[in-house]
Amino acid sequence: MKQFAYISLLLVAMASALAACSSSSSKKSDSDIKVIPPEATVVQDPVRVKSTQVNQSAQYRGKDYQISISLQGDESMPMVKNDAGEKFVDNSALVKITCEGKTVLERAFTKNTFADLLDAKVRQQSLLEQIYYDSTSAAGLVLKAMVCYPQSDLCNLIAITVGPDGHLSFVKEDVNEEDYFEN
Repeated sequence: MKQFAYISLLLVAMASALAACSSSSSKKSDSDIKVIPPEATVVQDPVRVKSTQVNQSAQYRGKDYQISISLQGDESMPMVKNDAGEKFVDNSALVKITCEGKTVLERAFTKNTFADLLDAKVRQQSLLEQIYYDSTSAAGLVLKAMVCYPQSDLCNLIAITVGPDGHLSFVKEDVNEEDYFEN
């Protein structure tokens, strides 16, 4: 009988130990639980150019021309991404040229205006960075358009010649860094 009591006591002790172990593993205190938050995704707004308005005067064949160029971000165009994944709003420029009160040219330009001079990859990965008045030539007023990779000095330079009748011609120029960028 002592042996039966001893075995019974041993079984009760084992059952108690098992119950204690199983309840402690299923019930953890708040200090035992570690919640790891997911990595925060920072959504950045696309980079936009500051809108600009430039007004200049030029003389061509003895006549005074007024040149107005406004550049602004164009949300209707596809976003451009750089190698780091940053997004950029592409730009459009409105160019208005008048002579003696008459409009010679009033036109919006985007990088797609120069599609015949730029390959598809360049158009997809670059922005119309600026258009500016450069000089006069025998054919008319010369503007320059810079189509560049975002936040880069890699640019395509397009010469836009505006004739006195508003006729346009485009020529892609080689970029000489010494002429356009400071060292």
